[in-house]
Amino acid sequence: SPQPLLFKLTPAHLEGMLRLPQLSAGHSALAHVLVVGGEQLSESLVQGVREHLPKAVLLNEYGPTETTVGCSVYRVGEDDPRLSKTLQGSIPIGRPIQNTRLYVLNAHQQVQPIGVIGELYIAGAGVARGYLNREALTRERLVADPFSSEPGARMYRTGDLVRWLPQGELQFIGRNDAQVKVRGYRIELGEIESVLSQAPGVREAVVLVRGEATEKQLVAYVVPDAEAGIESSARQPLIGQYKEHLSRQLPAYMVPELYVLLAQLPLTGNGKVDRRALPGIPESERHSTPHVAPRTALEAQLCELWREVLKLQQLGVEDNFFALGGHSLLATRLISLVRRQFGVEVPLRGLFEHQTIESFAQMLQRMQGLPVLPEIVPVEPRAQQQLSYAQRRLWFIDQLGAASGLYNVPGAFRLRGELDVGALERALRRIVQRHEVLRTRIITQAGEGYARIE
Repeated sequence: SPQPLLFKLTPAHLEGMLRLPQLSAGHSALAHVLVVGGEQLSESLVQGVREHLPKAVLLNEYGPTETTVGCSVYRVGEDDPRLSKTLQGSIPIGRPIQNTRLYVLNAHQQVQPIGVIGELYIAGAGVARGYLNREALTRERLVADPFSSEPGARMYRTGDLVRWLPQGELQFIGRNDAQVKVRGYRIELGEIESVLSQAPGVREAVVLVRGEATEKQLVAYVVPDAEAGIESSARQPLIGQYKEHLSRQLPAYMVPELYVLLAQLPLTGNGKVDRRALPGIPESERHSTPHVAPRTALEAQLCELWREVLKLQQLGVEDNFFALGGHSLLATRLISLVRRQFGVEVPLRGLFEHQTIESFAQMLQRMQGLPVLPEIVPVEPRAQQQLSYAQRRLWFIDQLGAASGLYNVPGAFRLRGELDVGALERALRRIVQRHEVLRTRIITQAGEGYARIE
């Protein structure tokens, strides 16, 4: 008969084990011990363990190789009150084991308060000596421990983002090297994954950034529960639910534009998610409505502009610009192309109010004949001119008292390597020549301030 066993495995391996037909009813009554580590443990996987192995002891273990692997443990209890929506679907990684100290620090190695995200540093008996024949990496990752009285004590910079929970356990958030910048916003991909993993019907989720520069987009790869399915008829309702769930908990710039539903995530040989093996975005995944071809010349022209901006081969007049991956920067570019081609002054909000080609074309027809704003052209050079509002404010403040350097912004720069002084001087002169504001002095004549361009 089956005996209680100790299993040490990754979440991916655990999920596969729960699907095995050999996991008969005889195992459900046994107190197996499951030590899970190597990747983030989701609440949905915990529910699977409770369903198939209700008597099992489930331990969520955390620890990198540099600290002799395991350094913190969390025992997931039955009906654990900590498994709440405040955890955003991720299971705590627990408290430090004996002879181990865990610090949550900011960029200046200062201790973060409870609930504030910081980088995890590990100190204690398990910290390794360093990387073999890699002294630079050793100095970077193994740093002096300022909180220890022991001479020469060091701590390991994990690169993992965590935070202390009120009950005294750590919650894993993600990697600090998974922080990305999309359209000027700094985004933690792990935070999006944590929230998305908690959405109803989601078994696993990974978020990546696809594209370059202004065309960067957040893409969510989701493995739905078996009951949800990934048939084409069910995709759009599911994606709508995911977006709604994310929108309730995250700002708009952190909600992925595109979603790919998969039967399973690709894994590496040791059972971790292989992010490099995730597929690109099939064009079919971008379309949320049946294809409807352009019916008028105006719709056909707009389709061509949308294809150029969104870089898609096929578009229908009922496709939504933002559902296809459009965002504010691409919207600005599209409006500029529309103004140039049709000679109509379309406000940016027009695209946000009319997001399909069909609706946008109708709006454009109503705007035909409206005046177009003139192009911005350089003004004729003048010796002096009226001050701008900002310049006038500074001039007015200056009139109230003695000359002050409060509005001067000093800066010091350290240059490494050989400096070509002549090239630097020529570059600075070109900048000054190009920008009139750098050649402008504010003067006073007859009690009034003017800008004089040198």
